[in-house]
This record gives sequence, C-alpha cells and structure tokens, in this order.
Amino acid sequence: MRILFIYPFPPARTVVAARAYNYGIGYLSTMLVRDGHRTALLNINSFNGGQIRRAVKLFRPHLVAISATSDQFPLAARVVEHIGRLKAPRPLVVLGGLHATMAPEEAVALPGLLGICIGEGDLALPALAASLEGGGEPWEILNFWFNNEGEVVKNQLAPLVEDLDILGFPDREIFEYQQIISRTGKASFSTGRGCPYLCPYCANHALRQIYQGCGRYVRQRSPKQVVDEVAAVLERYKGIRQVVFEDETFTHNRKWIHAFCEEYARRVDRPFACSTRFDQLDENVIRWMKEANCFQFRLGIEAGNEELRRKVVGKQISNDTVRQVCTLVHEAGISLWTFNMIGLPGETEENIRETIALNREVRPETPFVSVFRPYKGTALYREVKGKGWLSNRKVHSFFQNVTMLDQPSITPRKVAYYHNVFPWEVSYPRWAFVVRGLSRIAIPGTLTKSLYDLAFPLVLYTYKLKRFLTGK
Repeated sequence: MRILFIYPFPPARTVVAARAYNYGIGYLSTMLVRDGHRTALLNINSFNGGQIRRAVKLFRPHLVAISATSDQFPLAARVVEHIGRLKAPRPLVVLGGLHATMAPEEAVALPGLLGICIGEGDLALPALAASLEGGGEPWEILNFWFNNEGEVVKNQLAPLVEDLDILGFPDREIFEYQQIISRTGKASFSTGRGCPYLCPYCANHALRQIYQGCGRYVRQRSPKQVVDEVAAVLERYKGIRQVVFEDETFTHNRKWIHAFCEEYARRVDRPFACSTRFDQLDENVIRWMKEANCFQFRLGIEAGNEELRRKVVGKQISNDTVRQVCTLVHEAGISLWTFNMIGLPGETEENIRETIALNREVRPETPFVSVFRPYKGTALYREVKGKGWLSNRKVHSFFQNVTMLDQPSITPRKVAYYHNVFPWEVSYPRWAFVVRGLSRIAIPGTLTKSLYDLAFPLVLYTYKLKRFLTGK
C-alpha cells in the first residue's frame, strides 16, 4: 500500500520552523515500511492546490496521512477539503497529531476525512493500512475515530508502547534529511515521550488525562539505543556540527542521564544541546553533561515574577534557584538559552520588565521569547475562556507577536511591543532604543503591527554589519 504523509507547517519570521524534522511522521514511516508499505512525504507551508494534485498524481497514494498541531490545523483543513474534491479514484484521508488528540470533535468534523488518530499512531496507522489493504472494515481500530457516512465511530485508546526501543529508529530519509543538515548543521533526536510535569499552559497534563489507564505515560528509550541512533546518523549524513536533543525535560531521570552521559562521552564526538528545568540541574549533573560534551542548556524562566511563575505557569522555582543554576552553567563554560513567555493571563507591563531584568542578570546567550498561546485542552485555555478574555484573532505561527487574549492588565499592542524589544533589551541594550522607537510607531489600521515589523530585516542587517566591521 502507498501512504503519502502531508506535513503542513506555518510560515515563520525565522528559519527555525522551516523544513523541520517531525519524529511522529518518522516513526510512522518506519513502522509502515517495516510492514511492507511504501511511504512518501509532502512538506507544505501554504496552500497550493496544484502542488497537492501533482503529489497525488505522481505517488498515487491509497491513503493520505496528515499530521497537524493547532497552529497547523487551518492549513491542514484546507488540504483535507481539497483532496476530498479530487476526481475519483481519490485517496482516503486521515488526520493525526496534537490537534486531533486535543480537539477531536473539531477535527473529526472536517468533511472528506475517513477519520482521525488520537494519541500515538505507531501501531494504529499500520493496523489501518493493513485493514484497508486487505479489504476489511476498519471501524474498530483502536486510537481511531471514524466518520462512517455521517456517524462518528469513537474507538478507545490502545495501551501505550512501554518499550520504545522496539520501534527502532525513525525514518529520516523521507524528510530528505541531508538537506536539513546542509541548511542547519544540526541533527535532532528524541529520547522519550511524555513529561512528568503538569504545567497548565502545556498539553502534557491534558495528554496524561487522555491516556489515564493506558500504561506508563513518561517513557525513555535506553541510553544505548539513543547513542546507537546518534552514531548511525553521524555516519550516514555529512556536515553535522551539533546534536540537539528535543525532549522537553531531558534530565528528569537522574539515573538515565548519568548512564547516557557515560555512553555518549565514550562513543560520540559531537557537542550537544538539550532542554531541561532549573530544578533538575546541580553541580553533579552539570559536570556529567559537560564531560559528555554538552555545549548548551535550554531552560525555561518563563516569567521573572515569582508569583506569576508559580500560580500561572505552574513552576515552583524561585528566582534564586534560577540565578544559582545559571551561575553554575556559566562556570562550566556551557551556553545558556532561556525560554520566556509574555502576555500571560493577568500579566502587566511591570511583570514583563521583571522578566527582562532577570534575563539581563543571568546573561543568556539566547533569550528566546514567545507570546503565550492558550491551546485547546489545557487548563489555562479553560481559564481564559471562562473569563471572557479569549479573542477571535487567528495566530498561525509560534513566532508571531500577536496575543490571542483581550485582558484588562495589558493590551495586545503592548504585548507586541515587548515581544519586539525583549531580545534587544536583554542582549543588545545599546541597540534597544532603535527597536523601542520603531515599535512605538503603529501602522494605521492594524492592531499590533508597528514600523519595526517592516524594518526588522534592515535593523538585523545593520546590526550584523556593524558587528562584522567592528568585531563587537
């Protein structure tokens, strides 16, 4: 059977989101190929009916599988609708990914869908492919909701795969992975699934509830298998300068991380970056990571105001802990990347200035900032919707400076202003006055756009040129 994956990703101001690797599709492709099926992939970042028709004509898929987050869902919906209007024989279409899992009623209602996959599809999608290929009735396959002639068939979730090692390595060739490496110089990996924390802005607490009774939610591959995959990728692809582990909380299992560091240090010579939490790092863990060639920690400050961080973000981490860990990271000679959110429910301008001040104090090489997004299914989504703060504004990218909230403590234009100036205030204060001035000049007829949105490429080019000429 031929299965065409379609991966829609929204356009972004930066190259970070462009042509990124998707582990879910990678694992699904591995499982399908293992069962004797053929797979192909179409990446899209905007709707192009001709592009979709050409892909369908060339590959002649029996089944199209689309993966989408909430940001990607509007584009995915247009693709589903378009394929449904193709001349017969047209492929069947299924939708999976985080949005289908978190908002299944909305997802399954898309006209033209055979059904949606809720949760992990490693076993469910191959089961569907086998059923369709054998001419059977697929209506009872676990993890799937089907739209059977207007009647929605809702199947239960299958038990989670406990031993992730049995899945093998995710397929990278389907993404033309060498092109990604050639553009970025980085190879990314995932070592596990699930997060042990219940942050109210994140989907993990909702996913835990969805998977209640289905087995262990937080799982990790064995350290040896992870390093086996890293070694295999380094051997196959050229130009890899850095390795990035994309897990949300890479160091949550102390025993696992110690074993991993020993295995990685013994077998791999590439520096690596990872994301973790301030309350998971101490001198010993930082030392193990440094000896294994960790070059960067990515840590979530989120908010500089401790009360906001505790009550809204859900992280019981003090500013003193942030300062102490950042000092240890700097002393170890490891680069620091901080994650920050603005436009949080109840946040004020003074709160944002506290976040900027704390970032200045701990001196991250990369102070990343995003605007808070209330994702469906999360506790904070329910809270802001209940308070009547949720607007009808559409946000299509994680990198936009647009808030979806209309709340009394801060205006959408102020949120956009602070999103613009944040990295400059933290890292380049001498240039911040230029960004502040441009960001204060609103573009008439828009809610959040300013002159800075038009001038951003020129400001960035001028700054880089000055650094090149002066070495500063």
